[in-house]
Amino acid sequence: MTVSTSRELSDEADMASYRLLVVGTSGGGGDLQPLVAIAAGSRERGHAVIAFGDGSVGATMADLGVETMVAGSEHDLGALYAAAALEAANWSKDDESKHFVGRLQGWAERLAPAIGSAVERYKPDILVTSLFGSAAVRLAAERHSLPWMAVNSTFYIGPNPPRSPELDFGARAPVFREFFAPNLHKATLVLHASDREFDFGFSGLPAHHQYVGPLFYSPPTHSPAWLDEPGDPWVLVTLSSHTQDDLPIARAAVAALSELPVRVILTVGEHTGQSLGQTPSNVRIERYIAHGHVLERAALMVSHAGHGSVMRALWHGVPMVLVPGT
Repeated sequence: MTVSTSRELSDEADMASYRLLVVGTSGGGGDLQPLVAIAAGSRERGHAVIAFGDGSVGATMADLGVETMVAGSEHDLGALYAAAALEAANWSKDDESKHFVGRLQGWAERLAPAIGSAVERYKPDILVTSLFGSAAVRLAAERHSLPWMAVNSTFYIGPNPPRSPELDFGARAPVFREFFAPNLHKATLVLHASDREFDFGFSGLPAHHQYVGPLFYSPPTHSPAWLDEPGDPWVLVTLSSHTQDDLPIARAAVAALSELPVRVILTVGEHTGQSLGQTPSNVRIERYIAHGHVLERAALMVSHAGHGSVMRALWHGVPMVLVPGT
């Protein structure tokens, strides 16, 4: 990984002296995995890596041997997002968007000092975050005069997009355009964990934006023995790592696949405990299993069209049935 910063990097020896503070936002869902991939790759190249985030970020980073400064639950972005959605449920789209932007800005301003405390403790050279953490990290980076890098794991977000954001982000487009894009544009470097083709061959990236392809990370777990037992082909049905209203996708997929000659793995993530109805005999429910293990053997994936799952299925050449939520 090559990182351009305000300090001149003359050779690989200079790069090996860098300390990266990786800021993961709680409730960030699939945004965390590319950050873990960067942390793992950076350590392999001799960088020192520390992290900031909630308990789930700390647990994930612990697999890499990365120390994490754990934030309090008041910094949970997922909880804030869900609360804001409830508060604005019956508002006009314009008012709802303004409400989301205001709540997100307030959250970023509250989180920035905590990130600043991590900066003072660990003395990093570079801050690294995802799209969701960009506002808070920008504030912390500006206060401490540090370069910072953001990873975007969705469609291009920035000036002069190749098409209207409404086509990609639906009702949330104003939030991406008015809140995320301006913060992202102030990063020292933006890595798009995707390919130009997913942005319709877009050739207008700003100079500090780069396409780098998908950034994968899988925990160091062994493939379950039951995956290799002889039988019908496997189908992966996977829900969002966020708690979203995508249980209907799971129910419809399970019903459609129940009478076909396939074996279904349904990963439910944080939806544990919510009713899926009667489970057919050819369906196995898991809270989590590394998608790579399944997709190496799968004949099909059914998904909400999350970036991480789609990229992995493409990587393994697995056909998909996608039901996006926007």
